[in-house]
Amino acid sequence: TGSGELPATPIVVSETLPEMLAEQDSLLEVTTCVPMSADWSGRATSRVLPQNFGRIVFAVLLLAAVTWLVLRFSPQLASAREHAAHHPGAVFILLGLVWWLALSPSVIGLVIILGVWLTSFIRWGLRHSWRAAERILPEPH
Repeated sequence: TGSGELPATPIVVSETLPEMLAEQDSLLEVTTCVPMSADWSGRATSRVLPQNFGRIVFAVLLLAAVTWLVLRFSPQLASAREHAAHHPGAVFILLGLVWWLALSPSVIGLVIILGVWLTSFIRWGLRHSWRAAERILPEPH
């Protein structure tokens, strides 16, 4: 149709309208019902909202909330950015945790977390070995 509405899908009605609407079938939601012929021959049209309509509404509301939070807490976000610059390992641990819990394949999140921990332990070990070497070896004069 040219009016921007969803195209009407003809369905064959074998029950009365109240019986149809009482069913727990989430795929059928009759928002309008008009006869296709003047004698109500048992055929009707129904318009069904897209199945992902709820997801679209949720995404728009989430985007609005995040935008409001960023605008409201911008000074605090600046200090968080500074903290993240000084501790990049924490940022990658958080990224790995979010990936592990929310994204697929979740194994990648565990790999990110283990990689950060491994590099932290290697750096920690190298730092302590250098300090030990500095105590043993005398400085040249």
